[in-house]
Amino acid sequence: MQHFVSTSEIIRSLTFLALLARDIYWYKMESWANLEKPLLRQRSAVGYLKRHVSLFGSVLVYLQLIGLKVLPFDPTTAVQILGFIIVSLGFATSMFARKELGANWAHGAEYQIKESHTLTTSGIYGYVRHPIYAGLFLAVIGAEIVAGSFVFLLLLLALPIAATIQAKNEERILTEKFGSEYISYMDKTKMLIPYIW
Repeated sequence: MQHFVSTSEIIRSLTFLALLARDIYWYKMESWANLEKPLLRQRSAVGYLKRHVSLFGSVLVYLQLIGLKVLPFDPTTAVQILGFIIVSLGFATSMFARKELGANWAHGAEYQIKESHTLTTSGIYGYVRHPIYAGLFLAVIGAEIVAGSFVFLLLLLALPIAATIQAKNEERILTEKFGSEYISYMDKTKMLIPYIW
Protein backbone atom coordinates (compact mmCIF):
# COMPACT_ATOMS: atom_id res chain seq x y z
CA MET A 1 0.00 0.00 0.00
CA GLN A 2 1.37 3.36 -1.01
CA HIS A 3 1.79 6.09 1.56
CA PHE A 4 1.55 9.63 0.30
CA VAL A 5 3.34 12.26 2.31
CA SER A 6 0.82 14.79 3.57
CA THR A 7 1.27 18.54 3.59
CA SER A 8 1.27 18.37 7.39
CA GLU A 9 4.16 15.87 7.38
CA ILE A 10 6.13 18.06 4.96
CA ILE A 11 5.66 21.16 7.11
CA ARG A 12 6.58 19.25 10.28
CA SER A 13 9.69 17.85 8.58
CA LEU A 14 10.79 21.26 7.29
CA THR A 15 10.32 22.73 10.76
CA PHE A 16 12.27 19.86 12.34
CA LEU A 17 15.14 20.33 9.84
CA ALA A 18 15.23 24.11 10.32
CA LEU A 19 15.49 23.74 14.09
CA LEU A 20 18.10 20.99 13.75
CA ALA A 21 20.20 23.12 11.38
CA ARG A 22 20.04 26.01 13.84
CA ASP A 23 21.08 23.80 16.76
CA ILE A 24 24.03 22.31 14.86
CA TYR A 25 25.17 25.77 13.74
CA TRP A 26 24.78 27.07 17.31
CA TYR A 27 26.93 24.28 18.75
CA LYS A 28 29.69 24.67 16.15
CA MET A 29 29.74 28.45 16.47
CA GLU A 30 29.85 28.29 20.27
CA SER A 31 33.01 26.18 20.12
CA TRP A 32 34.58 28.57 17.61
CA ALA A 33 33.58 31.70 19.58
CA ASN A 34 35.05 30.32 22.82
CA LEU A 35 38.33 29.55 21.08
CA GLU A 36 38.50 33.02 19.50
CA LYS A 37 37.49 34.88 22.66
CA PRO A 38 37.65 32.63 25.74
CA LEU A 39 35.17 32.92 28.59
CA LEU A 40 36.50 34.99 31.48
CA ARG A 41 35.28 32.56 34.13
CA GLN A 42 34.36 28.90 34.42
CA ARG A 43 30.83 27.81 33.67
CA SER A 44 28.60 27.88 36.73
CA ALA A 45 26.34 25.19 38.15
CA VAL A 46 23.35 27.45 37.44
CA GLY A 47 24.58 27.81 33.87
CA TYR A 48 24.74 24.03 33.46
CA LEU A 49 21.24 23.67 34.91
CA LYS A 50 19.84 26.31 32.55
CA ARG A 51 21.52 24.61 29.60
CA HIS A 52 19.92 21.27 30.53
CA VAL A 53 16.48 22.86 30.92
CA SER A 54 16.95 24.42 27.48
CA LEU A 55 18.05 21.06 26.06
CA PHE A 56 14.99 19.35 27.57
CA GLY A 57 12.76 21.99 25.96
CA SER A 58 14.41 21.46 22.57
CA VAL A 59 14.03 17.69 22.77
CA LEU A 60 10.36 18.10 23.70
CA VAL A 61 9.75 20.30 20.64
CA TYR A 62 11.51 17.78 18.37
CA LEU A 63 9.43 14.93 19.81
CA GLN A 64 6.23 16.88 19.22
CA LEU A 65 7.21 17.48 15.61
CA ILE A 66 7.55 13.73 15.07
CA GLY A 67 4.27 12.84 16.76
CA LEU A 68 4.28 13.27 20.55
CA LYS A 69 0.99 14.83 21.65
CA VAL A 70 1.17 17.52 24.35
CA LEU A 71 -1.99 19.63 24.80
CA PRO A 72 -2.89 18.84 21.18
CA PHE A 73 -5.17 20.54 18.71
CA ASP A 74 -5.70 19.64 15.06
CA PRO A 75 -4.08 22.44 13.02
CA THR A 76 -5.30 23.19 9.53
CA THR A 77 -2.74 23.45 6.73
CA ALA A 78 -3.09 27.25 6.85
CA VAL A 79 -2.34 27.28 10.60
CA GLN A 80 0.70 25.04 10.08
CA ILE A 81 1.96 27.28 7.28
CA LEU A 82 1.54 30.28 9.59
CA GLY A 83 3.52 28.40 12.25
CA PHE A 84 6.27 27.62 9.75
CA ILE A 85 6.44 31.29 8.68
CA ILE A 86 6.88 32.23 12.37
CA VAL A 87 9.61 29.57 12.70
CA SER A 88 11.33 30.93 9.58
CA LEU A 89 11.18 34.51 10.86
CA GLY A 90 12.58 33.44 14.22
CA PHE A 91 15.24 31.29 12.55
CA ALA A 92 16.41 34.15 10.32
CA THR A 93 16.38 36.68 13.18
CA SER A 94 18.44 34.52 15.54
CA MET A 95 20.89 33.40 12.83
CA PHE A 96 21.56 36.93 11.53
CA ALA A 97 21.99 38.16 15.10
CA ARG A 98 24.31 35.28 16.01
CA LYS A 99 26.46 35.95 12.94
CA GLU A 100 26.59 39.67 13.76
CA LEU A 101 27.90 38.94 17.27
CA GLY A 102 30.67 36.66 16.02
CA ALA A 103 33.13 35.68 18.74
CA ASN A 104 31.53 38.11 21.23
CA TRP A 105 28.72 35.59 21.71
CA ALA A 106 28.51 33.64 24.98
CA HIS A 107 25.75 31.23 25.94
CA GLY A 108 22.88 33.09 27.60
CA ALA A 109 23.01 30.73 30.58
CA GLU A 110 26.47 31.99 31.47
CA TYR A 111 26.07 35.80 31.74
CA GLN A 112 29.64 36.21 30.51
CA ILE A 113 31.84 38.92 29.14
CA LYS A 114 34.54 37.46 26.89
CA GLU A 115 38.20 38.28 26.47
CA SER A 116 38.56 41.33 24.17
CA HIS A 117 34.76 41.67 24.19
CA THR A 118 33.44 44.47 21.98
CA LEU A 119 29.98 45.99 21.95
CA THR A 120 27.95 45.04 18.87
CA THR A 121 25.52 47.74 17.73
CA SER A 122 25.40 47.14 13.97
CA GLY A 123 22.98 45.23 11.77
CA ILE A 124 19.95 43.94 13.63
CA TYR A 125 21.55 45.16 16.88
CA GLY A 126 20.95 48.69 15.65
CA TYR A 127 17.25 48.08 16.31
CA VAL A 128 17.02 45.64 19.21
CA ARG A 129 19.42 44.66 21.97
CA HIS A 130 18.40 40.99 22.25
CA PRO A 131 17.38 39.74 18.80
CA ILE A 132 18.62 36.20 19.49
CA TYR A 133 16.07 35.77 22.28
CA ALA A 134 13.32 37.24 20.13
CA GLY A 135 14.24 34.91 17.28
CA LEU A 136 14.52 31.80 19.42
CA PHE A 137 11.21 32.44 21.11
CA LEU A 138 9.46 33.03 17.77
CA ALA A 139 10.92 29.78 16.43
CA VAL A 140 9.76 27.77 19.44
CA ILE A 141 6.27 29.29 19.40
CA GLY A 142 6.01 28.66 15.64
CA ALA A 143 7.17 25.06 16.08
CA GLU A 144 4.50 24.45 18.72
CA ILE A 145 1.89 25.76 16.29
CA VAL A 146 3.21 23.48 13.54
CA ALA A 147 3.12 20.55 16.00
CA GLY A 148 -0.48 21.37 16.88
CA SER A 149 0.13 22.01 20.57
CA PHE A 150 -1.62 24.52 22.80
CA VAL A 151 1.75 24.84 24.55
CA PHE A 152 2.24 27.80 22.20
CA LEU A 153 -0.32 29.73 24.28
CA LEU A 154 1.61 29.03 27.49
CA LEU A 155 4.79 30.16 25.75
CA LEU A 156 3.14 33.40 24.60
CA LEU A 157 2.67 34.19 28.28
CA ALA A 158 5.89 32.75 29.73
CA LEU A 159 8.53 33.69 27.17
CA PRO A 160 8.17 37.49 27.40
CA ILE A 161 8.71 37.20 31.16
CA ALA A 162 11.70 34.88 30.72
CA ALA A 163 13.13 37.14 28.00
CA THR A 164 12.82 40.23 30.17
CA ILE A 165 14.55 38.58 33.14
CA GLN A 166 17.33 37.19 30.93
CA ALA A 167 17.82 40.48 29.07
CA LYS A 168 17.94 42.61 32.21
CA ASN A 169 20.58 40.34 33.78
CA GLU A 170 22.70 40.61 30.64
CA GLU A 171 22.20 44.36 30.45
CA ARG A 172 23.45 44.77 34.00
CA ILE A 173 26.69 42.98 33.09
CA LEU A 174 27.07 44.87 29.82
CA THR A 175 26.51 48.19 31.60
CA GLU A 176 29.25 47.28 34.09
CA LYS A 177 31.60 46.50 31.20
CA PHE A 178 30.79 49.30 28.73
CA GLY A 179 29.33 51.97 31.04
CA SER A 180 27.91 55.06 29.34
CA GLU A 181 28.45 53.54 25.89
CA TYR A 182 25.96 50.78 26.69
CA ILE A 183 23.54 53.14 28.43
CA SER A 184 23.54 55.34 25.32
CA TYR A 185 22.96 52.25 23.17
CA MET A 186 20.00 51.26 25.37
CA ASP A 187 18.48 54.71 24.88
CA LYS A 188 18.54 54.25 21.08
CA THR A 189 17.20 50.70 20.84
CA LYS A 190 14.37 48.50 22.05
CA MET A 191 14.84 45.32 24.05
CA LEU A 192 13.17 42.71 21.81
CA ILE A 193 10.78 44.19 19.23
CA PRO A 194 11.97 47.03 16.96
CA TYR A 195 10.29 50.39 17.68
CA ILE A 196 7.91 48.76 20.20
CA TRP A 197 9.54 46.98 23.17
